[in-house]
Amino acid sequence: MAEYPLARILITGRFSSEAIASVVALVRSLGGAAQVNPEVTPSQQKVLNHLHQAGKALSSIEIAAQTGLARGSVRPWLSALVKAGLVERKPGDTFQAICAEICTPETH
Repeated sequence: MAEYPLARILITGRFSSEAIASVVALVRSLGGAAQVNPEVTPSQQKVLNHLHQAGKALSSIEIAAQTGLARGSVRPWLSALVKAGLVERKPGDTFQAICAEICTPETH
C-alpha cells in the first residue's frame, strides 16, 4: 500500500458552508488536517500566499520588497499570521507558511 504525505490545507475567505464542509471532510477522510480561518485580511492573505509560493522562509524585508507591500505593515501581518498558527517564525527572523495548500475564493 502506497504511503502519501498528510494533507494540510488552510481555507480562508468567504466560501459557502457546504463547500467548506466538503473540503474539510475530504481532507480529514484522507488523514489530513484542514484549518478554517475566515478572519485573514486581504493583506495578510497576500503575505501568506507569497510565503506559500516561495516555499522557503523569508524575512519581512524580503516579503515587502517582493510583494510591493510597505515594510512597516508586513511585520504586524506576519505576527498575526504566526499567532493564528498559519506561519512559523524561523531562525534569522524569517517566516515560513505552514500549510501545504491555501484555498481562497479567488484560487478555487
